[in-house]
Amino acid sequence: MGGHRTAHRAAEICNVSRPTRSAQVRKLEQKLGFDPFERPSHNLLPSTAI
Repeated sequence: MGGHRTAHRAAEICNVSRPTRSAQVRKLEQKLGFDPFERPSHNLLPSTAI
């Protein structure tokens, strides 16, 4: 998802709505125990924690 740079574009590519994609990311964060993405100014980038 980080390769798409924006949450909106990632949702489009995955054929899901932004709220659905956001819920999926929250579930992933909970399972991993950390946030795998940084969100500077409407961008979506892989976190340095990976």
